[in-house]
Amino acid sequence: MIQESDLQKIWLMGIFNKESLITENGSKLDIIFEGILNRGQGPDFRYAKIYLDDRLKIGDIELHLHAESWYEHVHHLNVKYENVILHVCLYRGDDDANIIKTHTHKNEIPVLILQPYLYEGIHQTAQIVKMFFADNRNVLECYGCKWLKQRIQHFTILFKRYRVAQVLSDGIVESIGYPSNKFVINYLTNQHKRKLLVRKGSNLPSIQNRLDSINGSSILNQDALNSFVNKLEDRRLVKMNCVRMERMLLDDLAAIITMGLKKEKFRIILYNVLCPSMIAYFINTRRFEEAGMIKLLYQKCRALLPNRRTRAVLSSNVNFIGVSENPSNLLSYFGLIYLSKNIENI
Repeated sequence: MIQESDLQKIWLMGIFNKESLITENGSKLDIIFEGILNRGQGPDFRYAKIYLDDRLKIGDIELHLHAESWYEHVHHLNVKYENVILHVCLYRGDDDANIIKTHTHKNEIPVLILQPYLYEGIHQTAQIVKMFFADNRNVLECYGCKWLKQRIQHFTILFKRYRVAQVLSDGIVESIGYPSNKFVINYLTNQHKRKLLVRKGSNLPSIQNRLDSINGSSILNQDALNSFVNKLEDRRLVKMNCVRMERMLLDDLAAIITMGLKKEKFRIILYNVLCPSMIAYFINTRRFEEAGMIKLLYQKCRALLPNRRTRAVLSSNVNFIGVSENPSNLLSYFGLIYLSKNIENI
């Protein structure tokens, strides 16, 4: 039997069709940020960001299995629910339950019935969620999975437009300079707006070549990069354990990058650029087992060292995300990064 906690996980993971969401009052709904799961009293998700009929709304989201629960739980008289901007329900209620208000009776809150938008049946979706959370036991790892999914989608799009070597080259160079020279790199890229229209086989210079023309030195060893791309076809990562795989990929990255960097910086580039791009590459070439092994690194390998972003999120949102110590693995680390970016944009 499906429970409200299952509905929270479905919302958090986004296991439903988000393309054409319509609320019960006929408003078009676009979800920008699902919010932060609230472990305490009050609405289920805080700091959510949505568009209703192209109007930006920032606030809380409350979830129930049945639309009538809003009044049954007396939320309409509770001041803690004053900032709710959306009521998400699995099942449709009667007409009165589909029009709800806050305790001041001034703001009508739109209601989204989720059942028609589920990819699978209700109970099948609940089973998928439970299987997923069996491997991802904490909320931070789920946010980390959302970050990883975004990175994979980013590289999937780039691989359709440009050569693999150029995508990797540009991603590594940008990551080397982040955040100090990210503006400069983006400026150089924007100077060549035609790049967006150029497909594979183009002779358009990469970000690396444009930087080389300015500083006169090579940032990457192009031969080592091309050799790595060629070896992607030959490797059988499924036969390696995570520690050995990480060491091998770090060695490859050290051969590609000619400038001296600290080991932790190599790990940042590895997990921010190389690994998600490899997953995208393996998925595109239908090598799903190898893509799964790269994904496993994010669960099995230790987290990166805490930085400004992760420390800020841990200190300011501990009551909402349910953690009180540094993330233990890479998924939970990047879950903090995902949260910090969405919070900073609010």
